[in-house]
Amino acid sequence: QTLNGCESDRVKVTVTINPLPILTAMADQPTICKESSTNLKGTGADSYSWSIKGSSGSEIGTGAIFAVSPVATTTYILTGTNTSGCVSTAEVTVTVEEKSVAGTITGSSNVCISANSGSLILSGQVGNIVNWEKSLDGNTWTPINPINTTTTFNFNNLTQDTWFRAEVKNGASCESIYTEGFKIIVDPLPVGGELLFGEDRVFMVCENPTPGYARALSFQNFSGSIVAWRYRASTATQWTTISIGGTPFTGTSLTGAQIEDLNISQSSVFQVEVSSGSCSPNAFSRTAIFSIIPSDIEPTPVTVNPTQVCL
Repeated sequence: QTLNGCESDRVKVTVTINPLPILTAMADQPTICKESSTNLKGTGADSYSWSIKGSSGSEIGTGAIFAVSPVATTTYILTGTNTSGCVSTAEVTVTVEEKSVAGTITGSSNVCISANSGSLILSGQVGNIVNWEKSLDGNTWTPINPINTTTTFNFNNLTQDTWFRAEVKNGASCESIYTEGFKIIVDPLPVGGELLFGEDRVFMVCENPTPGYARALSFQNFSGSIVAWRYRASTATQWTTISIGGTPFTGTSLTGAQIEDLNISQSSVFQVEVSSGSCSPNAFSRTAIFSIIPSDIEPTPVTVNPTQVCL
């Protein structure tokens, strides 16, 4: 320092420059599944403060290790201070992946055992399809081979009820999840069976019988669901469906009273139609014959030759 041309004694001044902390911010799992958590870690300083980038900068936590559970991809700012009071910042980003969503399988739930085929479609899923699986009991599953990673699964020639499901996985961090098992029922071919009046296919009665004459007609040895009973007079060209209370009769036996209520006046045949799920066409029973013998039948005259006797 000088004053009026005179210079004072010089004094030594020492300036100490403290280094900035070499700060590092990291995450144990830089990519997590939604609703999961991870630890943020900082090194290189003596004290730490965490905040979210793009927010007001408010502190959300302190310490070298800080657990977070972001609901979306988030960048965190780490502010580190050393013992000299020097401050540095570092950033770390935690990527959040949406949880796997299995979606829903749609398709035909019934097929016929004869030469069946079809497609199952997966929709509404979140993630990639790992593979499809099948089961014969809905509990024990076997992966489809070769692997199918598409949303469509084609099947054919199923011989028994079979369940199918798909495995879906989103991202690298989320666990895979399975759809509900989709059951395909394999319907057997319908079997028509037979109609019997007791033990006979034919029931004969004279014309104009007294009430109570009819015998019950039972349906036996069939496989499937009864669609309807029907009958047709010998002179008719079309069948008449048997209805009880306005609804097609689907029982396994017609009582004698129910037959009499049909007021059949000429010989007729009975038949039952049987369905089985998705199988087509329907099957029909063997016919049973309800034979009415006219009252005006005259016997054919018989001649006898008394000179000839058969032994």
